[in-house]
Amino acid sequence: MKRWIALFLALVLTMSALAGCGGDDKKEDSGKGSETQAPKEDGGDEKKEEGKEQAEGSDDPIVFAYSGPLTGDNAEYGLLFKNAVELAVKQQNEKGGLLGRQIEVIEFDDKNSNEEAGSIAEQIVGNDDVVAVFGHFASGVAMTAAPIYQETGIVLLSASASHVDYSSIGDYIFRNNVTQKMEATNCLQIAIGSGAKKIGILKLKTDWGESASTCFLEGWEKIKDKVDCELVAQEEFVDGTTDYSSNITKFEEAGCDCIVVLGMYGSLGPFAKQYRQINKEGTLISVGSSYTAELINLAGEAAEGIQFPGGMNADSTDPKVKAYVDAYKEYADGKVPENMSAQTYENVQMVMQAIENVGSTDREAIKDELYNMTFEGITGTLSYDEIGDAVKTQVWYVVKDGKFVESDKKLQLWDDFEASLQ
Repeated sequence: MKRWIALFLALVLTMSALAGCGGDDKKEDSGKGSETQAPKEDGGDEKKEEGKEQAEGSDDPIVFAYSGPLTGDNAEYGLLFKNAVELAVKQQNEKGGLLGRQIEVIEFDDKNSNEEAGSIAEQIVGNDDVVAVFGHFASGVAMTAAPIYQETGIVLLSASASHVDYSSIGDYIFRNNVTQKMEATNCLQIAIGSGAKKIGILKLKTDWGESASTCFLEGWEKIKDKVDCELVAQEEFVDGTTDYSSNITKFEEAGCDCIVVLGMYGSLGPFAKQYRQINKEGTLISVGSSYTAELINLAGEAAEGIQFPGGMNADSTDPKVKAYVDAYKEYADGKVPENMSAQTYENVQMVMQAIENVGSTDREAIKDELYNMTFEGITGTLSYDEIGDAVKTQVWYVVKDGKFVESDKKLQLWDDFEASLQ
């Protein structure tokens, strides 16, 4: 809706109120938020200048928004992230909230759809009470919504948008996950470190898959003359594919002993099951998005030996990780969290710390503080760089006996890895 229309409607509503057509609307104090809660449409592209005064003098809740796929093929991710947001807020509210105010979450199901996400973003920015947004899942979906948040001046923090261009949309756009470039080249590093001789790529046929594949190939071009292996096959699949027999046949014809799957767990699981029926020994590698317990549920024994670059390990004995996993499982009826849910949880905690640090819910102040602060999180010491990307490293994982365990091999920063091949 165009901004002048919104302002006109706001004026009409104000005049109606003065005429006695409505009383004071009291907000319900919701513990977990609601998917059906309607945000106010009162204009809203002007940044609040009275943020600190409101923070110090208001009893109204501080409002966060979450948007992700709560239904559809990627609902597993959206629900994991939603639980992480709610858990972080619940824990903070139990400690007295922020600035003497409770926190409320309004939640939206964007179905991992560009169209839905754009519409939801317009609703969110029309609500002047929202001080930060968490989500969306897929890079393309997040990149559809991000310009709307940027234009309005409200921070968006993603735990999963890995497209290289995501954070460059603007200074209000952050992510607490590695980029596609880092993740794809880490997959390449794992392939080389695993002793692969003939590598095949299986990529999801989307913008995300194309970008991930491009990053992998750019890394390959830099090292192909320094390693004793070949890139011999490139295949693609569309989301929702159930039969991978033609892809597997081509990989076998090319003599692949290592397949890098650039896709999500919902595709990797059935692919691995079908691949293992043909090839018991080939190495399977995938991205951190597939590093979730649902992969093992889908693939069963075929998940054994799959390798990933990743972050938090839910089986870790680290006290911070264990405390988060235990709290999450209690909150989510035994559901085991994975790395991206931990990153979502950290995003919420970082925003809450930023609000505490500046003593204000002013949107611009929150944004500025996110760039300035350092945060001790579940996955280690975190900060955002000058373009809103998290400064962090990844760990090399392998599925062993039905669990994700750290490999005794270590991932290096790409420049160090490339230099080691001289």
